[in-house]
Amino acid sequence: MLFLTAVITGSVTGTPVLRRPSGAELSALAFLALGVTTVVFLMWYGAVERLGTGRTGLFNGLIPLASLLALSVTGTATASLNQIAGAALVLIGVAFGLRVRKRDTPPPRAAAAEHVTGARPHS
Repeated sequence: MLFLTAVITGSVTGTPVLRRPSGAELSALAFLALGVTTVVFLMWYGAVERLGTGRTGLFNGLIPLASLLALSVTGTATASLNQIAGAALVLIGVAFGLRVRKRDTPPPRAAAAEHVTGARPHS
């Protein structure tokens, strides 16, 4: 939708939609496309393996907080009280979600033995 809007705007105003990036811009794009994406991919799936999908998914809740921090670091905008309160609520939810523990379930082999025999195996 953004590209279509840019094409329409470009045809009306005469400004090109895309331009050739400079050398510095091209190297920054390559770094973001390859380096950062690869690192984030490896970190994400490492976290899924270690923490499980539910707990790893909670970290998406840190995006509003990271956005507010980026605003303050770059000085591009000021955060409103509503944005700060919303990010704080999300942070509380993430903290609560990380504190909730899984229910105690028997190990997979014990559960399989119980299912087959109908009796709990001795520990």
